[in-house]
Amino acid sequence: MDLLSQQTETKTSKFKKIVLICLVIAIITLVVSILAMMKLKEKENAELKIHIDQNALQITETTLIDDNSTRYISLNQIARFIGYDFRRGGYLEQQLSENKCYLESNNQIIGFEADSNIVYKTTLESEKDYQYFQIKNNVLKAENGEFYRALEDLNVACNVIYKFLEEKNLITINTLEYASKYYGEELEKKGLLMVNDDFESKKILSYGNIITKINSNIETEKKVGLMDINYNILIGNRYNSMSFDEYTKKLIVSNSDNKYGVIDMDGRVSIELNYEDIQIINYNPLLYKVKQNKYYGIINKNGIRIGNIEYNDIGIINRSDKKKILIIKDIKDGIDGIVVNKNKKYGIMDLNSGKEIIECELDNISYEKEDGKIVYYIEIGETRTTLDRYIDYKETIVVNLSN
Repeated sequence: MDLLSQQTETKTSKFKKIVLICLVIAIITLVVSILAMMKLKEKENAELKIHIDQNALQITETTLIDDNSTRYISLNQIARFIGYDFRRGGYLEQQLSENKCYLESNNQIIGFEADSNIVYKTTLESEKDYQYFQIKNNVLKAENGEFYRALEDLNVACNVIYKFLEEKNLITINTLEYASKYYGEELEKKGLLMVNDDFESKKILSYGNIITKINSNIETEKKVGLMDINYNILIGNRYNSMSFDEYTKKLIVSNSDNKYGVIDMDGRVSIELNYEDIQIINYNPLLYKVKQNKYYGIINKNGIRIGNIEYNDIGIINRSDKKKILIIKDIKDGIDGIVVNKNKKYGIMDLNSGKEIIECELDNISYEKEDGKIVYYIEIGETRTTLDRYIDYKETIVVNLSN
């Protein structure tokens, strides 16, 4: 009987312990739940803040809007805080369009259009065609006339660094100048230097990367490489120079032999380092001007040569407006040509075949605007005529010779 009583008491004691443990767990769970709810409520009640280069932006009823769970910010309101003037209409367009706007600074012009996800960029002195970028979300235009850009698109669209710090309910937007200074100081602590000689090189920051080199006076340690903004090495310090092109998202680099080529941001070679110089001269189509054995030629985006590398220069400056003439569209039967120079004479090369449509025998190529159209002219000695007439004349000579 005593043994049975003892067993009963033992079971009762174990049961009480289990109940007590369950009770403690329940209380802890309740307390954690209450604290989590309080924190969530506190977060919900916290006022949203926007800091641009650590300066607080006054938020009005029209600063932010939401559309399909995507948050947008007014370009009109933030333009001057990120270093731009806000302009209505299209850049250099004579007729004002209410559905277009652009941001202008000394470094670049960025154009937007309502209900479009295409952004164009150019510079005040650019001789190249516009760079066009496809962004995730369309620009929205409100009834009050303000243009809105999705916050998640700001990095690429406006070349800034956008972050949302959820725990602080804080939106941060940093300009390239501010970010360049910040990361430059952080890199110096690590014995590195940021390579950002110009605005174009700084643009790589808005894509999350930094061009760096070792902070040293030793010549063999002056190579440059690539890191991300968390200071992870992407490309080791092995190139003599490195410059970023935003349109291609690629890097033009040179090696210790002063040979230039193009690589991706993961280090893969896109165009072999075989050239004395390489530069982008056109974006649509993408064309590189390369130098080899002191002469120039053209290669396409895949590194394939168009024609021979045998010219003294590519393109010509129009005398009247000082703008460069490079590609002439639809010269004949849909053929596009590029202006080339050899021995101080100009010609036109077929962009597809690489053959010369017109040999380098012209003294000048120019254009004039007539009835809203661009008409090209050529000059040989004292003779001046339109490009169309000259091509017809050359073709007539060829036909007569063949007969």
